[in-house]
Amino acid sequence: MIKKLAGILGVLVLSGLLINSMLMTFYLKKIDSGLNENLHSVRALGQLQKSIIDKNGELTGMIGTIGQIDGGLDAAIDRTSRLLVLLTQVVNLNADTLQINNAMEQSSLQSGATITSVNQSLKTVGPYTAQMKGYLESLKKTAASDAQKMNDIRQSAERMNQKLPGGP
Repeated sequence: MIKKLAGILGVLVLSGLLINSMLMTFYLKKIDSGLNENLHSVRALGQLQKSIIDKNGELTGMIGTIGQIDGGLDAAIDRTSRLLVLLTQVVNLNADTLQINNAMEQSSLQSGATITSVNQSLKTVGPYTAQMKGYLESLKKTAASDAQKMNDIRQSAERMNQKLPGGP
């Protein structure tokens, strides 16, 4: 039963770790995607800045480009905020995983103590079991001997009955 409990506990631990890993992979993929988008935005901003430098004489073009840069920065800030939310979720999941791991450690320690106690009890019962086996073997021999004696008595009674006049 303890092996079964330990097996179930092991399966639960592995399932929890698998789920945690899957969730972390999912959130890390979202973070990677957001970072790639930010990289593209930064490259776009770099290209816009290059065009501003190239077209320094065109003030109206610069104002439009600055507006685009501002929009790109707003988008980058928005993505960064979403990344911060995702990172917070990852940190919270890691904290939850730590709590689960600590609980599993406590459970394992308790199971170990219980197994040790059961093992000690079995060691204590062992000599008594051997002694009881000896008593049972002795009782078996006595019962066999008594059965043989009863059989001898029955045979003697039958022989006596045959010797009596009028007997079977």
